[in-house]
Amino acid sequence: NTLASLSRAFRLAGHEATVCDNAARALELAKGRSFDLILSDVVMPARDGLALLEDLRANGVTTPVVMMSGQAHIEMAVRATRLGAIDFLEKPISTDKLLLTVDNALKLKRLENENRDLRRRIGPSRVICGLSGGVDSSVAAALLLRAVGSQVACIFVDNGLLRQGESDAVRRTFRDHFHADLHHVDAGERFLKALAGVTDPQEKRRIIGHVFIDVFRDEAKHIDNAHFLAQGTLYPDVIESGAAADGPAATIKTHHNVGGLPDDLRFSLIEPLRYLFKDEVRLVGRGAGPARRDGLPAALPGSPASRSGSSAR
Repeated sequence: NTLASLSRAFRLAGHEATVCDNAARALELAKGRSFDLILSDVVMPARDGLALLEDLRANGVTTPVVMMSGQAHIEMAVRATRLGAIDFLEKPISTDKLLLTVDNALKLKRLENENRDLRRRIGPSRVICGLSGGVDSSVAAALLLRAVGSQVACIFVDNGLLRQGESDAVRRTFRDHFHADLHHVDAGERFLKALAGVTDPQEKRRIIGHVFIDVFRDEAKHIDNAHFLAQGTLYPDVIESGAAADGPAATIKTHHNVGGLPDDLRFSLIEPLRYLFKDEVRLVGRGAGPARRDGLPAALPGSPASRSGSSAR
């Protein structure tokens, strides 16, 4: 049957799976044991999967839930998302797609665990997160805001080189949705003046990195009790910079994020994305971003979805 097939597929992929044939038993197990993920069908005997999701949350069970249904419609997906489901799958579902969904959900779970570690490490201090308008820095900021909230101060350096509408999207997302302490610095003229007449791509990257640091340093002086700096460094950045996997990314290439940490910028570095690849960051961004009016997750600034219909300037 379907439950046996799913259980076998999970075990072959290296996961431990516990099977329940009704919502009451699932709720009982979830209250008494720790699970990384709950996969539930909407249609079940006696009580449906959406009701189970309500019961789980009402009983303090915060385990991520993925819902699936053979009779899916948009209202059902919206309700599941509003109740806290992290994904909604329409049957029939291939084994590969199901396992990919599970793997992605487990990555999100690990990031939530890392958020707890961040809270312990940061303590009562403030964190400055540099926003460039790209997806990497946007996701890093969103994760930190979920971890320590008002302790995060975002400095958005608007270099005048973003796509049309992206500067507004950054301000709207972080100021209006996350209610972040957002410091917007309109430095377009400063960047364009520094880049005037320069044609070599690597030299442009070097200049952008240095101007970003100068603007960032000036604005950071206005933020009290800040002891940490967050960067959207990804694992490919670490590899390309030659930094060890377990060491500081002090040699990040000049165009990555804020161009490395100068000696006079006395912050401890936080890199919540440093072991992720770009596709994984986009996945995390879908889970960390704001909700649309229909209740489904919206794209964070810098992601491909947020750029649809925009034009370069």
